[in-house]
Amino acid sequence: MVLVPGVQLWPLAGAHTGAHNLFTALLTLEPKVAYPLYVRPISEALVLVNGEAAVEVEDRRYGLKPLDAITVSPQIPRRVVNPSSSRRAVLHLALASATPDQTWVNGRYVAADQPAGVTGRVGAERVCRNDPAARFELAPLARFQDLYHADLGTQGICGGYGVFEPGARLPCHRHEFDESITIVQGTATCIVEGRRHELSNNATALVPQGRCHYFINLTLEPMAMVWVYAGDKPDRIVMDETFCHPERVKAGRG
Repeated sequence: MVLVPGVQLWPLAGAHTGAHNLFTALLTLEPKVAYPLYVRPISEALVLVNGEAAVEVEDRRYGLKPLDAITVSPQIPRRVVNPSSSRRAVLHLALASATPDQTWVNGRYVAADQPAGVTGRVGAERVCRNDPAARFELAPLARFQDLYHADLGTQGICGGYGVFEPGARLPCHRHEFDESITIVQGTATCIVEGRRHELSNNATALVPQGRCHYFINLTLEPMAMVWVYAGDKPDRIVMDETFCHPERVKAGRG
């Protein structure tokens, strides 16, 4: 979807894939291109995947490095800019709605660069920097960082970044919300109730509410993902392994 010249939206999960209260996409900006001022009726989260970008929220400008995240509240004007003269910017976009509704804004702000330590304005936007020190192990060799959720001011969605070293996997589990998982590095194997999928190069799995699943890295290189739930806070319900592998039960392997 060409939004304006030099700006494209590549839908990943949403109403078109059967998602509920969740839309994810890749937003790409060519060098020296801006996504003009707009507002949305719901919360929006942006995570820089590749390149460099700046997000201007009213008169505040935040420079993003890879895997930095910014969330913007409903009806707050924002603008996305690719300041690079040579590299395309790729951002992972998530919305607390199954459709990417927006309204262009006629207006102009003089945006001032914000210091690196500033995290935003309460009620308007929140910036979360990629920080390996903030990651925690959900399972051996699987380290995660929450980038946005209700406690950080985001309503309706929550998300983060996860790195799986070779051999790492999560236990069989399910969620009370739909989940979108985009593989931004390496190759992932996704198991969903006996079905196996290989994902790489920003391929995305939409796992519906209640479906038992897990991800595993079966390669010799790290694998990383950007995950999003259609809920305010992360929610994982660990299940018995047989719920992810019903085919083994049928074969008598337990």
